[in-house]
Amino acid sequence: MAPYRQRKLLRRRARPRSTPTTQSKWDQRFRYLARLELLIGLFAIPVILIVGWNELAAIAEQRRVNAWQLLTTNAKGNAGKTAALEYLNQNHYCIPWTELCLQNKESLVKIHLPKDSFIEEANLPGANMYNADLYGVSLTGVDLSGANLRVANLKEADLRWGNLSNVSLAEANLSSADLFDTDLSSADLRSVVGLSQGQLNKACVTRGLAPINLPNGLTAPTKACLPRLRD
Repeated sequence: MAPYRQRKLLRRRARPRSTPTTQSKWDQRFRYLARLELLIGLFAIPVILIVGWNELAAIAEQRRVNAWQLLTTNAKGNAGKTAALEYLNQNHYCIPWTELCLQNKESLVKIHLPKDSFIEEANLPGANMYNADLYGVSLTGVDLSGANLRVANLKEADLRWGNLSNVSLAEANLSSADLFDTDLSSADLRSVVGLSQGQLNKACVTRGLAPINLPNGLTAPTKACLPRLRD
């Protein structure tokens, strides 16, 4: 073996093996801990989401129960009934950009509100209030556009300045209901009970959108509705 190669080999054999320094050992430990924290975090995220979703569901259910309790309380006046109705008539806790909601709009079929309940300017568009008992209830300024009020009892109800456009009032009882400036545009009045020409004359319509299926002998309102300002 050539002297040069022999000396090089001897130097390589004589070189001490490198051992990990204290700093490199700590670096390895930190990297291990970082990976462990990442794994824990990945496992914790689904658990947190499930727990949070369940807690939110419990809150939503409690609010729903409270709203129904307010509505069924035999108390005159408002007593929180306006907010309760609006809450039940909406979807809640929805995932953005989807139709998936934790709590969906409630059906108000056959709902009963005590006489002389005061529901002012509630927003209830599209509400399903089939066969509702609203006898003597004050519904001034309420937005019920597109609602289902078929077979509802609206006897002596105060519907002044309300929006009943596109509402189905088939077979509803409107005896002595106050319809002053009530918007009846395109409302379905098929077989409605207790409706008089005097009541219709107080109501209003948007031009060209007269109520349909008027009872025999009655004519549509001619008064034009004024623009309605709402909060």
